[in-house]
Amino acid sequence: MTKNEKYIVDMYVRYFGRAADAATIATYAEDKKTSVILKNIIADADAEKAELSTSDFVNNAFQNLFGRNATTKEMNKYSKVVEKGKNLPINSIVKSAAKADKAVYNNKKAVALKNAELGGAELDLSKISKGNLIDLKTVTTLADLQAKVDALADNSGIPSSFDGKTLVLTEGVDSITGTTKDDLFIAENTATKTTASAADTLDGGKGVDTFKLYDANVTTAATLPTLKNIENVVLYDNAAGAPVDLTKWDTVETLFLVREAGANTYTLGEKVTTVNVEDTAAANSPTLEFNDAVAAATIGVNKVGTAATTTVTVDSAATATLKTLTINASGKASDINLTQATTDTIETLNITGKADLTLAYTSVAASKIVTIDGSKAEGKLDLDLDNTTAATLKTVKTGTGDDTVTLGSAVGLAVASGTTIDLGAGNDKLVAGAGSVVASTTTVIDGGAGIDSLDSALVTVGNAGVFANFETLSLTTTTATPLDLDLLTKSTITSIAKDNDAAHTLLNVKKSQSLTINTSVANATTLTFKASEVAGTADAYTINFDKETTGATFDANIVTIDGIETVTVNSLGKTSAATDTNKITLKDADAKSLVITGDKNIELVLGTATTAGNTFGTNSAAAGDGKGVATIDASASTAGIKITTLVNTGNAENGLTIKGGAGVDSITTGATTAKALTIETGAGIDTINLTSATTATDKIIVNAGAGDDTVTLGATGGTFTLGAGKDTIIVSSATVGATATVAGGAIKTTITDIEKGDKITFGATGTFTKTDVSTATDLDSALGIASGVASGTNITWFQYAGSTYIVDNNDAAAGLHATDVIVKLNGLVDLSNSSFGGTADLTIA
Repeated sequence: MTKNEKYIVDMYVRYFGRAADAATIATYAEDKKTSVILKNIIADADAEKAELSTSDFVNNAFQNLFGRNATTKEMNKYSKVVEKGKNLPINSIVKSAAKADKAVYNNKKAVALKNAELGGAELDLSKISKGNLIDLKTVTTLADLQAKVDALADNSGIPSSFDGKTLVLTEGVDSITGTTKDDLFIAENTATKTTASAADTLDGGKGVDTFKLYDANVTTAATLPTLKNIENVVLYDNAAGAPVDLTKWDTVETLFLVREAGANTYTLGEKVTTVNVEDTAAANSPTLEFNDAVAAATIGVNKVGTAATTTVTVDSAATATLKTLTINASGKASDINLTQATTDTIETLNITGKADLTLAYTSVAASKIVTIDGSKAEGKLDLDLDNTTAATLKTVKTGTGDDTVTLGSAVGLAVASGTTIDLGAGNDKLVAGAGSVVASTTTVIDGGAGIDSLDSALVTVGNAGVFANFETLSLTTTTATPLDLDLLTKSTITSIAKDNDAAHTLLNVKKSQSLTINTSVANATTLTFKASEVAGTADAYTINFDKETTGATFDANIVTIDGIETVTVNSLGKTSAATDTNKITLKDADAKSLVITGDKNIELVLGTATTAGNTFGTNSAAAGDGKGVATIDASASTAGIKITTLVNTGNAENGLTIKGGAGVDSITTGATTAKALTIETGAGIDTINLTSATTATDKIIVNAGAGDDTVTLGATGGTFTLGAGKDTIIVSSATVGATATVAGGAIKTTITDIEKGDKITFGATGTFTKTDVSTATDLDSALGIASGVASGTNITWFQYAGSTYIVDNNDAAAGLHATDVIVKLNGLVDLSNSSFGGTADLTIA
């Protein structure tokens, strides 16, 4: 057995007091995390004991563990826990148990493990108690184990509310009467063995008794045993795919359908008010015909329709009085369509339980549902209101989970005036789908507690006042006309979510209403802020990404936010490949600074053109006007940024400073006309391309940081600190230009910290030699000597006044000329052993 399987066996003993069979172990083992396994076991155990009183519930726990009832002290202590709605601290109870109690628990666990190893069916362990243990030394077969269990004396301390005998039918004719306690009858019909037939009679006697039938071909009543005083029936693996008449079982109150293997139709006995469907796939959707005397019924679901939606049909041909139906979701998540055959009769639909549930009503007849009450649901409820009738439906409530209510995914529901929709606690969503909300002053649609989301497609001038207590506006279908957020007077919108690829325009947005990009889009988003919100000179706004991508770019497309001086983009989201990145195109005529945070790479497109209304920032036109983008700061990002051009970015009076993130940055300036440009990148393997930065600026300063970075220079050159790593700086475009003197700016490129392993790439591919400039009287004459010595397209170097200079004689003529390149290295750097070898790359040694 695996570690998880042993864990399941142990937990099943603790919470059920029984040894789990192989199928049960396999079902729980589908979840790999023990925390999830335990959660599911507790949920299933609680569902099984839902009808117990508090004292019986506590006694049941101690019987499961130690084969005895709780002491008065234990009862007082743990009753309070149960009454508060909390789980009993079973692990703590076991750890602090007395020696005798631990012996009982350890014996139960050992028996359960032995049963699992031998592939046994579910085994009742209730007889194991103090002084009533099983010696497993001689047990080698299931028959040995069953004999040991049967030989145990009855445990007289077990309360009748949850105990009884396990009675297994034989292949002969059985006439069995149970005890006064809760008995379990088990039968199995296979191709080679039949233990349950019409000849058998089973009488549960007193207590709440259960009949379990493992049979892949349950069809007619003529093949089934006669049941008396048995309240629960469990049918496993029925693959008949045919009508099953169970009306002869007139004492049965609850039917369990486990692992349905065919689309079966069950005609139920007159007392059956609850049907629990478990572990059933879409192809095996059951139809339930409740007796006409039943006015209220419950359908429990546990792991139903997980791969695809399972349809549960209530056939109302014979159930015209069925007005109230409860769907109880327990155990694992379920996805079901509820429908009524023949005629719709249900008026009240209740939804309860702790498990997640996706539920749609798919009946094609005119729905009579007046109330859908999911206020007692504790799991995540995804409710589709398709096929309900607007004129009839008056109330919809959801519970404490993170619920979603869709106003019809296909047909659509036009919520009528006077309807109440209450989403309760949790972070809930109201989704339009194909639905709408008519103009009204009496309708109430309340998001309730939590952070609740309202579909923007639902909001109109006529109905905006009905939406209360929503915090997020979800942008879905295109806003053909701009949506005014001031209409939502009863909701405090704190965030805007881009949830669909459509063009959206919002009016009267507040700075506090951040935008979150939840889907990759090809359509633009335009946010127009309230005038009072952007009246200052330091207004800030935040845009968030936080979605997973798979080998692709997650693109917000164009987001226009005129009026904002400081824009923050929080770039988050899981990635599956190193190439995964977020992307956003920003238009904001008033932008002064851009801040990038988060842990995911992002590509920044700053403006779409140089024309008014299409830029990111506006060029400074006069000293002190405060216009233009002064900083792009990604230093708080643990990822990298990508910029392909700064052409459409407004130039600030004192220039632009760009700070990259800790990841891989790629910054291409394009033909920027920034007065001054400073670029600082982090520890990643960064690329900085200044090729098109041909307009003269006051200064270009680059600090490439750690990592093996590549910096490509434009005609204006600059001052470069390459940082740690084996960096490459391509200087071939930073030529002397028209004025071939130091004073005239002939030295375009200065490197402050050249290190071993760095490369300087020139245009020449000739020789690399040191030049004697000892006869020079100033730097200009020294540069002239170096250029004159070179014959052909060769490179020379020399040291002067504490610095090192490299001259690339591109035109093969003596003296400095426009196409030559000069590189200054701060400090006296010995380049004697640096390699050139006829290539354009000078590798520093």
